[in-house]
Amino acid sequence: MDFIRIGRISSADTENKTARVIFEDKGKIVSAPLIVLQNHLWFPDIGQMVLCIILPNSGGNDGFILGGF
Repeated sequence: MDFIRIGRISSADTENKTARVIFEDKGKIVSAPLIVLQNHLWFPDIGQMVLCIILPNSGGNDGFILGGF
C-alpha cells in the first residue's frame, strides 16, 4: 500500500474540513472524506492536485490532505 499519494479533489466539505480525493493512478478510486490539515490557511478547490498521507491500518480509507500544488 502507498502511504503517500497524489490525487485530485473530487468533493469538499468546508463545514467538516474534509475532502474526498480521486486517485487516478489507483484505478480512479475515490477516498473516504480525508481531513484537510491546513484548513485555517488553505482549503482545496475541486479539481486541485493534493498530497495525501493514507494511514497504514485503515485499508486505504483514512488519512490526511497535507496541501495542494
